[in-house]
Amino acid sequence: MTMRKRVQIALAVVLLVILAGVTAWRGLREQEPMCQGKPLSFWLRGYDLRPDFPDVGWSNAYRGRSDAYFPGGIRDWRTADEVVDRLGTNAIPSLLRMIRAVDDPLEARLMRPLRRHRWVRSVPAWFRNFEAACAFERLGENAKAGVPALIKIYQEHRSAESVIAAVRALGSIGPPAEEAVPCLLNAVTSTNEAICCRALSALGKIHARPGLVVPVLMRCLADPRASVRQLAALSHGNFGKDAAPAIPALLQLLNDGETLVEFFAARALEKIDPQSVPWAGVNTNGAGRGH
Repeated sequence: MTMRKRVQIALAVVLLVILAGVTAWRGLREQEPMCQGKPLSFWLRGYDLRPDFPDVGWSNAYRGRSDAYFPGGIRDWRTADEVVDRLGTNAIPSLLRMIRAVDDPLEARLMRPLRRHRWVRSVPAWFRNFEAACAFERLGENAKAGVPALIKIYQEHRSAESVIAAVRALGSIGPPAEEAVPCLLNAVTSTNEAICCRALSALGKIHARPGLVVPVLMRCLADPRASVRQLAALSHGNFGKDAAPAIPALLQLLNDGETLVEFFAARALEKIDPQSVPWAGVNTNGAGRGH
């Protein structure tokens, strides 16, 4: 082993010790609720095994060997759900810190080459963002006390991943998050497609203030991005009759050319006014709709 290699290894070890110290200090400063002797963040790692985990390669690497990453044996995200159910609203302060988390640029750059080693369990901040958003989904309306803080996190725009997690959490809370409608309408205008789509989904789940929201959703039906048209169509359906002004535009989307856009436009029309769809009153048992 060359001297240069030894120096690199020594520096890496020193760095890990420093980071471990910083992590321990943060842990003492920001106590997490415990379950079976382990902190909430330990259990939430189970969400990294969910099918919708954004990094498919990383998620697949876990499968069949989760004990290597999660000492004590976390089977899958269902275990995380059980812990969130048990802790309830006591988890909200820690979840908010996780959604606010952003990697220090220097730390992220130094840790990147080390994370491929299985003995290094440090993960990027966006993992924590995602895990916390999943926990908010589990809490649902019970997490309504976190709405003001989630709005503030969105306004801080600390990172795209943090914003996405905050918007996703607000949508998960549903109608009790009505006060977030203005910031979600702002998020719809984002050039980041993921933020825009999450905001459209959240507006549909909250389905409040239709006079403000429906006109924005209608404009999104003409967006050049298929994913935006799809989510806009889906969200219209949650407003029911209040989305009636969108019927002509939704009818046009039945011939959009994108299968999912057409499907969700049809579903929305059936919720807004079942008689507006072309096959209304026709007993075809689903045949011939093409959607």
